[in-house]
Amino acid sequence: FINFINKSTQLYLTQTRWHSLKTITKMKLLLLIPLIFFSLSIKAQSQSTEIGTPNKTPTVIKDGERLYDKDVREQKIRAEKNQKQQELDAIVTRLNLSKSVYDWGNYATWDSKERLNEQIAINEKIAYTYDKNPAIFTLCNKIESLRAQLKGSNPFEPACKKHTYNRQQARKNSDNAKIRINKLNGIIKKETQNKNTHQAEMNLLDKELQEVTNNSKNLSTQLDAINNRNTSTSLDDFLASNNNNNTPDDFLSKSASNNNDFLSGSSKGSSDDFLSETNHSTDFKITSKDDLRGVVNAKGDILIPFKKWVIVEYKMGIAKVSKQVAQKTFPVYKSSADYFCKINRVGFVDNTGNYINESILTSKIHFSGSTRGLWLSPVNDDRSLEQIKRDRARHSKLMETRKEQAKNEAQQWALNYIR
Repeated sequence: FINFINKSTQLYLTQTRWHSLKTITKMKLLLLIPLIFFSLSIKAQSQSTEIGTPNKTPTVIKDGERLYDKDVREQKIRAEKNQKQQELDAIVTRLNLSKSVYDWGNYATWDSKERLNEQIAINEKIAYTYDKNPAIFTLCNKIESLRAQLKGSNPFEPACKKHTYNRQQARKNSDNAKIRINKLNGIIKKETQNKNTHQAEMNLLDKELQEVTNNSKNLSTQLDAINNRNTSTSLDDFLASNNNNNTPDDFLSKSASNNNDFLSGSSKGSSDDFLSETNHSTDFKITSKDDLRGVVNAKGDILIPFKKWVIVEYKMGIAKVSKQVAQKTFPVYKSSADYFCKINRVGFVDNTGNYINESILTSKIHFSGSTRGLWLSPVNDDRSLEQIKRDRARHSKLMETRKEQAKNEAQQWALNYIR
């Protein structure tokens, strides 16, 4: 700009030689004044810009590096945050609060009141420690506030999050453990009631079973006496008895004088005397034909006709037979088991198949099946294992009683039929 003024002055002097030196000096001053004001304005603007942008103007020099105002401020914040963090860590370590509190849910599977009380004590101590040391959360909040002022801070890890969770979870665990204990107390109370009820039911079943068993023994004694008396007579005893008490009505005499002599039942003529042949002969066979039973000799002659009976013995033209005349089934209540009773007629028959004495009745009772019931699995219901055991014991006793009752019904029916 000064060069421009000089060139202008020279040009002016060339053109206007008549001007004086004073005039030239005035012109230079008039041109320099705006220049001075322009320079001052640029410098003032430059200083103003430097004040507003501290990143461009160093204000502190430390360890040979330039630190700007914002860096200094953040270093102070970080130093204070680290100091607060150290204070917090020291308190947490001293109070043993560094471990996370595990969420034990509602302790639904816990059945030990001792273990539950231990958990209550541990969790209540943790919650009490937090409540009695508010400095922990004061420091947490200060650390969080300082972290928020720093550029690039992680907003997803607040300082108080872990400790707030631990305190809340400790209280929750303690409350849930207490709820479980109360539930266990209710279960224990219910279990005691169930035991008492079960014992009362078992006592009644024992009494009923005893009565039924006594009745069964009485009926069995009566039936055994009848059956033993009716089946104890052998064929030899029968023949000996009839020979010793030979009368005009004796079946041997009747057979000898009767036109329908049992010898006529033979396929051969009367020339072969049957009595003389069979008195000393063992030449016979008890056999079956078309589900019928009979006796034949070696020649194939029918000695005892084929009928639906069981031939117990055969001798001298006489057979002891047992024939079923009645039967009935007595089911055991609510089971697949039952008692099966048969009534048989026992007596002595001749070669005509007719009874030659007063036939008698006997009974046979058989048990078949199982009294075992269907059980509900613990997976399918909410009963305790102890309750399931009690139910099974009660069912077993009940089925034992029902089984004995069915047996009594069969025996009573047999007695009534025989009588």
